[in-house]
Amino acid sequence: PMRGVACAIFGGACAGIFGASDYNIVGPAGALSGMLMSYVAQWGEGVLPWISIFSSMIIAVCWLLRLDIYMLLMPTSVFEGFTVAVAIIIGLNQINFACGLVPTEK
Repeated sequence: PMRGVACAIFGGACAGIFGASDYNIVGPAGALSGMLMSYVAQWGEGVLPWISIFSSMIIAVCWLLRLDIYMLLMPTSVFEGFTVAVAIIIGLNQINFACGLVPTEK
């Protein structure tokens, strides 16, 4: 647990010190930003409240059926793979800004 606390403090401090953009994504929100961005690009901003409502319903059903105890059986490699995939998605989404490219207007 202390490693997680240390990473959270160090990551937050680095983001606060070196983050100069209003669009920096730090923390758990970064994991979903790539997926949510693709949904917004395909169906528009109106889909975000529906995603939130359906996600809440799925979580409530899992809690009612006591499926949350099975999360303890998930191997750590699954979480590590998810984290690496999220890092790759976020990194690839930033390449155009790093190269100085500006998206065209639709």
